[in-house]
Formats: sequence, structure tokens, C-alpha cells
Amino acid sequence: MAMKRDRQTNWSMAEESNLVDFCVNKYSFLYGGLGPDVTKQGRHTKWEELLEELSASAAKKKEMKRRHFAAGTGGGLRPKSQLI
Repeated sequence: MAMKRDRQTNWSMAEESNLVDFCVNKYSFLYGGLGPDVTKQGRHTKWEELLEELSASAAKKKEMKRRHFAAGTGGGLRPKSQLI
């Protein structure tokens, strides 16, 4: 019987930490009651800020992965002109 593998996390530790820090720092604004200083649009704006932060870190990670792959040899056999 095949063993079931554990799934990898969808979030890196840095991304998870950023999310928690953001929510802790803005908790009363994000989850408190609405009022003259706290509006639905204001909350939406704060969530958009968080989304941009997380997207930027994901884009950076993706670019690093792309550069790492591009620096590789590509594998496979060498062209015949280099074999001789």
C-alpha cells in the first residue's frame, strides 16, 4: 500500500509572518466597528495594501526561481560539434 505524502504549504514562512503582522497591527481597523474614521472603502483599501505586499514577495520569489533556472546548463547531450 502506498504511503500518503504530506502536502506542502501554500504560504512561505515570510508571507505568513507578513500576513499575521499586518492583521495584528491593523486589527481594530479591519475587524472593529464602522464609524466616521473607519469605512467599508477604507477597509477595502487596507486589504488591497496587504494584497500588493504579498504579491510583490511572490513575484520576487518567482523571478528568483526563473533566474536560477536560466543560469542552468539545460541538461542533455552536448552538440556534436563540441563532442570531438
